[in-house]
Amino acid sequence: MQQGGGSGEGKLDYQGHTQLPRDAFRRSGICELVLRQCKLFEIPLEVFELTGLVTLDVAENELTAIPPLIANLSSLQVRTAGVRASAR
Repeated sequence: MQQGGGSGEGKLDYQGHTQLPRDAFRRSGICELVLRQCKLFEIPLEVFELTGLVTLDVAENELTAIPPLIANLSSLQVRTAGVRASAR
């Protein structure tokens, strides 16, 4: 998992993790978050507090919906390949 420094500055990569640490998103300056293949049924609410988030990769999860809160992240690009989701 990259957590700052070098080319990974501002990136959190939890690809394939089925359990996320409680404080996973409490770091400031996160601009890229990878939650690919985490067997998520929903996007953790803490993600929507990451105001500097530019890239969110939630591909290959079990998501059935993307909450309207996602609209609060105005700079966000979401990668959802392989996700069966609709905004609710």
